[in-house]
Amino acid sequence: MRSYPKAEVPLELQTAAEKHAWWTEYRKKHQGVLHDVHFHRVVLDEAQAIKNYKSYTSIACRALMGEHKWALSGTPIQNGTEELYPYFKFLRVPNTGSFRVFKENFCGKDRVKIQRLATFLSKFMIRRTHLDRLFGAPLVQLPKTSEHMHLCTFNDVSHDMARLRPILLTAK
Repeated sequence: MRSYPKAEVPLELQTAAEKHAWWTEYRKKHQGVLHDVHFHRVVLDEAQAIKNYKSYTSIACRALMGEHKWALSGTPIQNGTEELYPYFKFLRVPNTGSFRVFKENFCGKDRVKIQRLATFLSKFMIRRTHLDRLFGAPLVQLPKTSEHMHLCTFNDVSHDMARLRPILLTAK
C-alpha cells in the first residue's frame, strides 16, 4: 500500500483524458519501488484481503505489474459473489468490465448469471481440498487429530475472574 500513491484528482480537471494524463504523471513521480517493477510473477497469499474492491489494499495490489499473477485464498467468498470482482481485475480476466458491469453479468440468483460465472471461474480457478489426490497419493498429509486434557489450577486472581465472568458478560 505504501508503494502506491494516494491522491485526489484536482477538481479543475474535467475530462477523462485530462484526469488520466494527470494521474499517469502523478503516479510516476510518487509511486514506490514495488509499483515501478514489472515482475515475472506476482502471488497474493491470503488474497481475500483484496475482496473489497474500493479498499486501498485492493487498489494497490491490482496496480502491481506482472507477467503472471496468482491469487491464493482459503476463503475467497464470504458474503457474496461481488467479492470476486477484485480477483478478476487482479488476474486480468478479460471481458469483466467495471464493477457495475461485473454485477450485471455475474451476480445474483439468475441461472444464466450463475452459469456464466461458473464458466469464467473454470478457466482460471483451481480448487483443492485435503481429500484430493495426485498419482494416488494425498496432496497434503494432515496429522491425525488428537485430544488432550489439561487440568489447570487457578491462582486467586484467576479464580476471582472466573467467578465474575458471568456477571461481566451480562453487564451493559
